[in-house]
Amino acid sequence: MNQFALAARNNSVQTRIHVGFGFHVGCYHTDTGDTNDEAGVAADLAAIRWILDELDHANAGNIPVRATWDFDNNYTLGRILPNFGPDILTRIKGRCLSKGDEVMLAAYNAGLLSAMTEDEFFGSLQLSESNPDGTGARDMFGSCSMILRPEASAFQIKQAPFYVQAGIRAVCLYYSTTPQDALHAILPPLPDEAIYNPIRVSGDAEQAKSLSILPMMDLRDIYDAGSLTAILRQLRSAQIQGTINRDVFVFINMDVRSPLWRPMSVRGLNRLIPGTAGLRGLIREARRCEGVVFNTPGEYLETHDPPYDISFREDVVSGGYGCFAETPWEHQMWTKLERARLSAAVYSQDCSSPSFGARVAYLSAAHFDRGGRSLSNTRRERALELAEQITAEERQGLENKTLALRASGRQRLNDSAVGKLVYSRRKDEEERMSFTLFNPRRHPVLTLQLAVDEGQLTDISQISFNCDECRIEGWTAISMERLPLPQPQERRFTSEAEEERIRAAQEPEIRSIFLIIRFREIRETYHVYYRITGGVHEKSPAAPIIEIHEYELPVFNPVGAMRRLLEAQGKLEPLSEEAMVSELEKVEEPKPEPEQRKKPDRMEEPEFRLTAAEGRLVVVVSLESGDYGQIRKVSFDGKELAGGEFLRQYVRYAGAAHSFNCIIAHPLRLSGEGDGLTILGEIHVPGEEEKGLYQLDLICSPFIRALLVRCDVRYPRTPERDVDENGRSVDLRWEEIAPLQIAPVQTRTPHILRRDFTGHLGRYPVSDFGRSIPENRMPVGFNQHLTGGILGVQDGETGGGCMIAHARSVLGGIAFCPMSVTGDLLLNRVSFNLFGTYLGGGEVRRMNASGGLIQTLIDMSHRGERSRASCYNGVRERMVVAVLPFTEEGPTEAEQADLMAVADSALVSGDENGALHPFLTDNVFVPEEVARRVVGAEVVPKSGEQNTFAAKCAGDSPEIIKLKKEALIHFRDSLRRR
Repeated sequence: MNQFALAARNNSVQTRIHVGFGFHVGCYHTDTGDTNDEAGVAADLAAIRWILDELDHANAGNIPVRATWDFDNNYTLGRILPNFGPDILTRIKGRCLSKGDEVMLAAYNAGLLSAMTEDEFFGSLQLSESNPDGTGARDMFGSCSMILRPEASAFQIKQAPFYVQAGIRAVCLYYSTTPQDALHAILPPLPDEAIYNPIRVSGDAEQAKSLSILPMMDLRDIYDAGSLTAILRQLRSAQIQGTINRDVFVFINMDVRSPLWRPMSVRGLNRLIPGTAGLRGLIREARRCEGVVFNTPGEYLETHDPPYDISFREDVVSGGYGCFAETPWEHQMWTKLERARLSAAVYSQDCSSPSFGARVAYLSAAHFDRGGRSLSNTRRERALELAEQITAEERQGLENKTLALRASGRQRLNDSAVGKLVYSRRKDEEERMSFTLFNPRRHPVLTLQLAVDEGQLTDISQISFNCDECRIEGWTAISMERLPLPQPQERRFTSEAEEERIRAAQEPEIRSIFLIIRFREIRETYHVYYRITGGVHEKSPAAPIIEIHEYELPVFNPVGAMRRLLEAQGKLEPLSEEAMVSELEKVEEPKPEPEQRKKPDRMEEPEFRLTAAEGRLVVVVSLESGDYGQIRKVSFDGKELAGGEFLRQYVRYAGAAHSFNCIIAHPLRLSGEGDGLTILGEIHVPGEEEKGLYQLDLICSPFIRALLVRCDVRYPRTPERDVDENGRSVDLRWEEIAPLQIAPVQTRTPHILRRDFTGHLGRYPVSDFGRSIPENRMPVGFNQHLTGGILGVQDGETGGGCMIAHARSVLGGIAFCPMSVTGDLLLNRVSFNLFGTYLGGGEVRRMNASGGLIQTLIDMSHRGERSRASCYNGVRERMVVAVLPFTEEGPTEAEQADLMAVADSALVSGDENGALHPFLTDNVFVPEEVARRVVGAEVVPKSGEQNTFAAKCAGDSPEIIKLKKEALIHFRDSLRRR
C-alpha cells in the first residue's frame, strides 16, 4: 500500500475528518464537439492538466492529498484521451500507483442509468468496468473501486438491487443546497454524521440494503458555508463536544471543467478570504485544520460502516428530470428509442436484440438538451446517426422474423384442406394489402400508428380490417393528419356534412392513422388484411410468400375435409352432414365488414356529450358561445371530477398566459366503432410572425376503457432577438408551454403513480418535498418521475385518483410530464402538463447558510438556466394519450391492461408493396430554418483558462458589485461565527 493510503488508514483509529476531492472527467458534452480546439475538448484537457499540476505541487510540499477520478469510457477513455491526451492517462495511472489516487466507475458513455431497462443497465455497467475495446476503468487503470458516480446523480431506488447484483458497493449522489442537488430536497434534515458518511439504502428489497449512498457536495456549497475552513471547524467542534462520535468524510466532487476549481481573479479577494483560491486554497485550508486527513471514497468505505438509514421513493437527478425531458428534441429522440425497445421486446432477452449495443451508446446524457442548451453540430449528428442505426437494425431483425412467421403460417394453412381452400382464394392484391402485428406484451387490445402511402386514403372511413386466423371484434381508426385549419370570420360549430366539405378542400389525403384493434384471442402475432374502398391503390404486382399453383390444389370432398379439420381441433361430437356443409359455407363466405354507424348531428345542441370506460366516464363539452369548445363537466361513476379545470391549453409568453382559442368543433370522423369530437383553433402571442394552430380530438372507443385524447399543436413562430449562452439566437420571451394540462382530481394527500422503464408501477407522496423545507409542500413545475408510458395521481387517504397513459411510439419522453400542485391545507390539485414545460424548470426552495446569496451570484454570473419554452418556437408536435379516473377500489386489471396497451403499442411489419406501413418518421416537426440554424452552427465555448465566475463578478454591473460586497461580508462573518 502506498504511503498516503497507509497514513490515512493509520489515522482512522482516532476520530478524524476525512477530506476527498473528486474529479468527473467526461469529454463528451452536449454543447461541444470532439476536436482538440476551442470548439471541442481543448478546455477539458487543459483543466485536467492544470488539476494534475496542482495535485503534484501539493504532494511535492509533503501534503498527502489524493484524488478520485471517474471517466466516460466510450469517448473519453476510448477516443479523446488516447488521441489528444496520452500524457494525462500516464500521469493519472502513475498517481494511482504512487500517490493513492482512486478510480471510480461511471456509466458507460455517460449513460442515464435510471432510465434504462434491466438489460441496458447491466450492459452499461459491465462495459464501464471492462469491455472488449479495453476502455473499461479496470482495463485502463488495472483496478477500480466498485463505487459509482452516476451521470447527473440520476438514480432510481427500485434499481438498488441491480446495483448490488452488479457488485456496486456505493453510489455517489449530491446532497447539496444548490440546484446540483439530488437528495437534499426530498429527504428530512439529516444530522451531520449522516451528511458526511455513507448512508444505507432502506428499500423494499432486502438485497437493496447492501447498497450505500455516499453524499457529495460541490464547490458552491463551500462558498455558501463561507469556506471549507468553516465547514471543517464546525465538524471538528462537534466531534470534540461529542455530538458527532465518529469519523466523517467530506467529499467534494465536481466536473473537472468547473471554473470554481481555479482561483478567483478578483483583486484582493484571494489574499483576504479563504475558500476563493481554487483547488490549491482548498487543499491548504484542509491541511491547516485540526484532525483532517486526506482520503478516497473506496478507502473510507473499507473501514467505516453506514451509521444511518434513509428511505425515499422518488426518481432523483440533479435539478430534476426536466433538463433531460422537456424539449421537442428530447421528445423526438426518446420516441426513436422507445420504438427500438418495442422491437426488441420480440426477443427472449433485450440484450439479444440487434440494436442493444447502439442503444446503450445512444442513452448518453449528452444526446439530450441539458438545461435547454442547444446541441452542438457534432453531438446532434452523432445522436441522429445512432438513431438511424438503431431503427435500421431493429427493422431488419423484425422483417426477418416476419418472413419466417409468414412462411410457417402459410405452411400450416396448406397442411389443412380448408386452409388451402381459403388461401387459394386470396388474390395477389388481397395478400399484398396486409401486414403482420406482433403482440410481445400479450395485451388484449393493440394500438399502433401506421403510415399510409401517398394517394391511397382520402377518407378515414374508407378503410376496414380483417383477419383469417383470429376474429377481429372491432377497431377504431382515426386520422393523424388534420392541420391546417379553416379560417372563419367568427367562431362557429360545424356539422359533419360541413366537416366533409372542409376536409375535401384542405385535406385531400391521409398519410398516417392511429389504430385501436381488439381480437377475440390473445396471440403473439396476427396477420391482418385491410381494404381501402374508393381510393387509388393500384401498385406493382406482388406474389404471396408461398405461391400455390392451380395444379397443386387438391381434389377433395369438402364435407370430409371439414370433418377431419373439426376432429383435429378436438370437436369430436358427431355432426350431421348438413351441419358440416353449413360450417364449410361459413368458411367460404367472406367475413362482412362492420357497417359504419351513422352519427347523429348533435351540433345544434348546447353541449356535446361523450361516454367512455363502458359508460362510467362522461365528458361534456360546451357548444355555447360563452365557453365554446371547452370541457364543461367531467364525471366518473356519477361523481363530478374537475369541471372547467379538467383541461387547460395555453402558452405563457412575455409574462402573460395566452389560452388556445377554439374556432370550430365538429363530430370526429373515424373508421370502425366509436364516437368523438374534434376541436380546432388558433394560438396567438404578441409580435408573432406566424400564428399557431391546434387540434384536439376527444375519442371514445368501445375497445379502450378510457378517454382517448389526440392533440396536434403547431406553436406560433416569433422573431428570435435574444442570444443564448452559446451565442445562438433565441426568443427568451417564451416562458411556459402547456399543450395538455390536465387537472383531473382534487386530493388531500396526493401520491404520484408512475411506471418506470423496468415495468414497475410505483408511487411516492408529494409531501416528501416538504420534509426538508415546509414551503416545498406544494411544488410548482417539479419533475422527479421517470415515466415508462403510465403516470397518475392517487389520494393517499381515499384511494381514488386518475391514471394517464401516452402512446410512447407516437411521442415519447424520459419524463414527459412536469407537474404542479396548487390548493390549500385541505385539498390539493395536481396538474399534469403533458409534453410541456413550466417556468423556471421546477426549482424548489433550499436551506442554505447564505440565504441564497451565493447561488444568486453564481446564477447571475452564468445567466442561470433559461426556460426550455423557447425551444418550442414554431415547432409542431402530435401526441395520443388515454385518461382514466378511478374510484377508491382503484383501476381494475382490465382497465390497467387497456392503459398499458396504449402505452406499449403493437409492432407492425408488412409487405412493402402494400398501402400501410410501420410509421417510422417523426411526430415532431421543427421549422426548416430553425433546424438549419441549430444543426449547422457549431458552439465555440469560452477558454478553459479563464475563471468565468470571477471574471463576471469583476464586471461593472451595479447589481453584481452589490452582491459581491454582500458575499464578502458573508465569508467574513462565517469565519467569525466559527
